[in-house]
Amino acid sequence: MKIAVICPYILTRSIQKALGIQAADYTRATGTISLSQGLSNIPGVEVHQVSTTHLIKGRAIIEDGNVFVHFIGIPPKTTSLSFLQYPKHLVHDELDRIRPDIVHGHHCETGSAYYAVSSKYKNIVGIHNYIPLIRKMSGQPTLSTMAIFRYYEKQTLSRAAHITVDSHYIEEMIRPLTSAKIHRIANCVQYKFFSKSKENYEIKEGGRPSIVFVGQIRKEKGLQVLLDAFALIKESVPDLLLKIIGNMDSAYGHEISERIWESSFVEDIEILGWLEWDQIIKEMLTTELVVIPSLFEPFGCTAIEAMALGLPVLGSRTGGIKENIIDGVTGALFNPGDTGDLAEKSISLLSDKGLRERIGVNAKKVARREFHPDIIAEKHMRLYQTL
Repeated sequence: MKIAVICPYILTRSIQKALGIQAADYTRATGTISLSQGLSNIPGVEVHQVSTTHLIKGRAIIEDGNVFVHFIGIPPKTTSLSFLQYPKHLVHDELDRIRPDIVHGHHCETGSAYYAVSSKYKNIVGIHNYIPLIRKMSGQPTLSTMAIFRYYEKQTLSRAAHITVDSHYIEEMIRPLTSAKIHRIANCVQYKFFSKSKENYEIKEGGRPSIVFVGQIRKEKGLQVLLDAFALIKESVPDLLLKIIGNMDSAYGHEISERIWESSFVEDIEILGWLEWDQIIKEMLTTELVVIPSLFEPFGCTAIEAMALGLPVLGSRTGGIKENIIDGVTGALFNPGDTGDLAEKSISLLSDKGLRERIGVNAKKVARREFHPDIIAEKHMRLYQTL
């Protein structure tokens, strides 16, 4: 079977070198990349991933493991100015070169799902977020380029016959808007998370305890809630260190940075920026606790990545996070936006090493069973075969 996956691809250093470019984005759509890699390991399956980018001209095909990655150059702003029609035309031309049995387009907010559902090939649409929710929580104005993507999200939902979602949270939002058959299949974690553990890294004796945040620096990610809670946590754990992994270049990121610099605990916070995945894994494995303070979260990849590493994760009780964490067994949950609850749960976990270790062991077992790329790829293959 020949499968074409339409979705942005991670621009690792090796991919950038092959394309002859430089970029700072290492982290986009990791779940769908891992799915492609899992599918490519199944005998008799050929996987092609199609990704549009404004960083190159023309087109390029790169083999990443067993996956053929087709990069299509799109001039900046052309996507929105052409109302998605210019990239759609180029993507469809690429699909005609591939001639796939199945096309799986992921994410309406990138246009990829629309490119799949408007193609002439048998297709499935992957909905991982909902644009009105993104706009509401991020505070985007009504008249923004996202309105164009919202229009095509409606088109996609009305035209799709089959839709995959990775959480019941998103399924409940889109169900009234589509007659498609909806299939709930969880996101998956990169292979490398399952091969690493604390034993791979030297942890300094007597080093400062720390908690880590990994994610995009946007309002809905709740970083402001974590900062409020951090001040309370330090009353019980005065030598605690907070590490923030994420790009602070946005307007909201600058607000957060200013708030940190003006705080009384500025010396207790490390802003690490975006890191490559091996560095992120190292930071996660040398900390006591991974915290996800999101105000809303369609799925929450950081939670299952921490679980795959065998780490305790504390997440807000919202969206996909509460679906993937078993409170007190594979992690802990707190009420979204509740700084007191977040602080209390953090202190409880930080003060009990045995509890953290038990949760970590449970989490790793569940992650291997529920979120490994091979497991998720098999579930998708069974779905593809029904078509």
